[in-house]
Amino acid sequence: MPPRFSYFKQPSNCGPVSLRMIARFYGIAYSAEMLRKHCHISRYGVTMRGIDECAQYLGFETMGFSLSFEKLAEEDMFSSILYWT
Repeated sequence: MPPRFSYFKQPSNCGPVSLRMIARFYGIAYSAEMLRKHCHISRYGVTMRGIDECAQYLGFETMGFSLSFEKLAEEDMFSSILYWT
């Protein structure tokens, strides 16, 4: 059975909300306000760097890299936040 993730509906702030879902999966609850603060959201949104810094602040180990969809499908990646254009 696949793992169950909490779902938080939001009109914006997808980066901090993604971190909130991952933290909740591991049994840790953070407020959306605290996550927005530590992700350094600007009027333009949040950057991957902001998400990375917030995740590290929360105690998560992070890494960033680029890979194809095919390679992603082959990997066994846990608790991932994906960004693509």
